Parts: sequence; structure tokens; C-alpha cells
Amino acid sequence: MSATIHISFQFDFFSAILNAKELSTIPLHASLNGFISLNPQKYYPMQNSISEKEQFEKIPTILYPDADAACTILATEIRELIEARDAEGKKSILGLATGSTPTRLYRELIRLHREGLSFANVITFNLDEYYGLEPDHPESYSRFMREQLFDHINIPKANTHVPDGLVGRHEVFEYCQKYEQKIE
Repeated sequence: MSATIHISFQFDFFSAILNAKELSTIPLHASLNGFISLNPQKYYPMQNSISEKEQFEKIPTILYPDADAACTILATEIRELIEARDAEGKKSILGLATGSTPTRLYRELIRLHREGLSFANVITFNLDEYYGLEPDHPESYSRFMREQLFDHINIPKANTHVPDGLVGRHEVFEYCQKYEQKIE
């Protein structure tokens, strides 16, 4: 089975929505605002020729017409991933980011949930949290994820993972290692 990974980025953050440990070399595809998809062949077939703009790219890319198109395609791929994994009796693992860029994607996932997509067998991992912030602090990424996604879908709280911003200074390294192990 091929790996499916989605990456979104904007300057200082990076998110991988992944669902396979065997990550082989798969072309990435980007939109103008930074959304990347690994499986656009079914939406935009790759051309065999390389354009002048692409000649120096280390990773083949494709630009989506706009952020809304990218979000629709990514949400569709995530839906297909969740449904396929559910049919296999397996959980889906999603890596999520915060900030303004992924909020359109989260709104699209909420829409798909309202149309029947279940997140009951989805496990999420967020990338970061502000050190020293309580989970309910207005600037906390934990709160952001609840407000932007988790509170609007049927994902069990135990399946959502946002780093703890209150870990003691001398415990951070060990905490990060354990967090990484949970992802694996």
C-alpha cells in the first residue's frame, strides 16, 4: 500500500498528515499558498516533461489554482484515507498544524464530518505548543485545535495529542522523546 502524506506550511510551521511508516519517495505537489499533497495524480495527472520552472526542483511539485482548491483536494484525500483505513479496521494517524493556513482545511473536514465522515478511529498529533501556557489559555494551540476542529467532529479526546506546554524544563527532552514514540 502506498503512503499518503499531506504537508502544509507557511514560513515558520510545517505539518505532516501521515498514515504510513513506509515512506518511500513520492512526489509532493504544492499550491501557491503552501499546501502540498502527495497524491494529486487522480486530480491532476503529472506530465512527463519538466518545465523550465521545475528544472531545479528537488521534489516534483504542482500548483493548485488557489487555497480553496487545495483544501478541497486535501480534505477529500483525508476522507478517502480515513474511509479506507476504517474499512481495513485500522486507525488513521494525522499530523496537524496550527495557524491561519490550515483553518480552511479544518473547516472542510468539519463539513465532511457533518455529511457523515466519522473521526472516531482517527488519532491526531500536533506539532507544537507554546511553552508555559495552560491548555485553556487564549493563545494555546491546544485551545486553538479544540475551537478550530476537535470540538466540531466526533474524535475522542484521548485520540488528540497536543504537546504539553507545562512540562518542567528538565523534563522537556524526555517528554519530547515519549511524544515522538507515541507517533510511531
